[in-house]
Amino acid sequence: MDEARKLKHEGNRRGSSERGAEGQLTQGKYYLRSGAKFFEYALKLQEVKVAYQEKNDIQHAHSFGDNCITTLSQTSSLIESTIRAFQSAGSMRLAALGCKMASVVHLTVYRLQHRKLQSFYSELFTPGRSPETRENGLTPPIDPNSNLNSNSSKDAAMRKHLLKEMEHTLRGFEMWRRYEAYKVSVLPRVTNPVILDPAVFFEDLEAELNQS
Repeated sequence: MDEARKLKHEGNRRGSSERGAEGQLTQGKYYLRSGAKFFEYALKLQEVKVAYQEKNDIQHAHSFGDNCITTLSQTSSLIESTIRAFQSAGSMRLAALGCKMASVVHLTVYRLQHRKLQSFYSELFTPGRSPETRENGLTPPIDPNSNLNSNSSKDAAMRKHLLKEMEHTLRGFEMWRRYEAYKVSVLPRVTNPVILDPAVFFEDLEAELNQS
């Protein structure tokens, strides 16, 4: 995390000291390197979350999961901020790289949010599955031990996660469409933004930035 912040600050410094297109390109590349480090950090947060889930430590799992999603959301914004700068500086290859990288990060949020939603969905009432359903099986049975406030809270959480999933899904595929519109080959081994090998992604990203 500290390394990611340092790279972003260095990008700001270099962008201010180097004028014109060269400064824009330098700052943008530092931002992409910073974004890669933030992305890597977010994936580690997800690993920690899973470890806590396996221990049935729900509180810590939620905390690390939320931090992961927040970090990914901020990372996608950081990466997207480079695209227009690269375009202005005349580097369509780096602009395409920014779009593809942003797509991957957005759709990582989608994947993680979808897993979270699946846990919610598994608890939902399904009409007709139980003989105890009422009103022709279209309404869940009344649970005498149910807590209305708890149910409302769960519904609100589900809506929040669903909206975030939709937001990042749409934005992720929009970024991929924009990447394809450049008709420039970057990160050629990343052929599907939803199915990602992080080791390949980070290796190829560093190679792309080094050749710029």
